[in-house]
Amino acid sequence: MFGVVLINNSGVSATLMPNGDPVAGATRSISVDGFPFPLSLQDATNQEKTVPQSYAAKIFDGESTFQLGYEGTGTITVTISAGGAFSASSGYSQLISGQLVAAPSRLPAVQNLRWSPPNPVYSGTVMTVAWDPVSAAAGYDVVIERERQPTRLDQIVSGTSLTYTLKGTDMFGWLTATVVARGPDNLPSLKASERYYCGNNLG
Repeated sequence: MFGVVLINNSGVSATLMPNGDPVAGATRSISVDGFPFPLSLQDATNQEKTVPQSYAAKIFDGESTFQLGYEGTGTITVTISAGGAFSASSGYSQLISGQLVAAPSRLPAVQNLRWSPPNPVYSGTVMTVAWDPVSAAAGYDVVIERERQPTRLDQIVSGTSLTYTLKGTDMFGWLTATVVARGPDNLPSLKASERYYCGNNLG
């Protein structure tokens, strides 16, 4: 149906990933390391269509979306240069060029996630979930769950610990604490989890 020529002039790593969908329309995306740069081909015959062709190519540089005219067959040429400069042409519409916006970095995962106190514990025991601080984190999403039961706690905290009082139904079961670091200028960290078995000297 179409072809894409990707020209990489060094300094930027880019790959073309197929993602065809016969229902929604054929799409392809270009993934550039360090930059949010998808290029997609999609059916543009709906009301959002701004070019007279049956298909349109859209490019997102990290801040703005650009649309190329495209007739459904032929070649789109995308050139990505060192430093993130790019240009693209369908051979039908005017050349699009710009500067890729670097993707925000991801916060590192929480380290040294831990429960206290150790067993024996009982219904009513106040547990503490703690972790080491993550640089640049403004807060932490903390979720405590028991297997196959409703979530026990889901809270955002600014510090590096949280308390949770054990319930009777927690006893003799596993609790899992999951923590995600968040910051205003970064992507959230990957999840960090730690399990804890709630047992006492009777079990």
